[in-house]
Amino acid sequence: MGLLRISAVSYLNAFPLVCGVQHWACTYGWDIQLKLPALSAQDFLAHRVDLALMPIGALADSNLSYQIASDFCVGAEAEVFSVCLLANEPLEQLHTIYLDTASCTSVLLARILADRLWHIAPQWLPVPLEDGPLQLHAGEAMVAIGDKVFALRQQYAYIYDLALEWRRLTGLPFVFAAWLGQQPLPPAQRQDLHNAMAWGLANYPALLQAHTEYLPCSLPEALRYLHENIDYPLTPSKQRALDLFLSFCATMKTKPSC
Repeated sequence: MGLLRISAVSYLNAFPLVCGVQHWACTYGWDIQLKLPALSAQDFLAHRVDLALMPIGALADSNLSYQIASDFCVGAEAEVFSVCLLANEPLEQLHTIYLDTASCTSVLLARILADRLWHIAPQWLPVPLEDGPLQLHAGEAMVAIGDKVFALRQQYAYIYDLALEWRRLTGLPFVFAAWLGQQPLPPAQRQDLHNAMAWGLANYPALLQAHTEYLPCSLPEALRYLHENIDYPLTPSKQRALDLFLSFCATMKTKPSC
């Protein structure tokens, strides 16, 4: 295989994995691009890249052909902190939920939780394109993901962490993104990727200090978040969670257009 084209997520939660791949990219001949989750998924689906850190919501497309390319992922054992339903009223009073379409995974997860755990049937709308934070009216909430959530959490009275709610529903952790390949990687190349990401996981605290101007929060908060909220091994329990999530998606009567 020639130059390996890689698309990865630009959020803080993927930093330890991505910084390892970036550090070793020249050594191993990798071309890596950082994008929002939905755009990374688009590149993979269009075969513009060979390998992608894919939001698992994209796997709900039954026509997608892929190979799990790594035993690392972006997941959470309990509270993920950066994927939330934000509201000023409790769940039972909500009639409208705005969705952050930057990731199909959060859209699908919110729909699953609403149906199977919260037992509410709100109207689902995309977050309007406007300047500044979305101003919620009575009975409204929003699903928000990624780095912007660090600031948004301070503005709402009710915060429902979607990974924690998933654990309440299933007793399992959650996988937000996994490394997928268009075809099986040669064993040596897969091992190179594993070693690069393991290097990133071992060295990200020092590397993060050189990028503090890009952080959505203070350095101590970022380090706590990566250490306590994000969990990277693709364990058997996370694989079970991924399979269960996809089975729930398959039974959804109307899939969101994301």
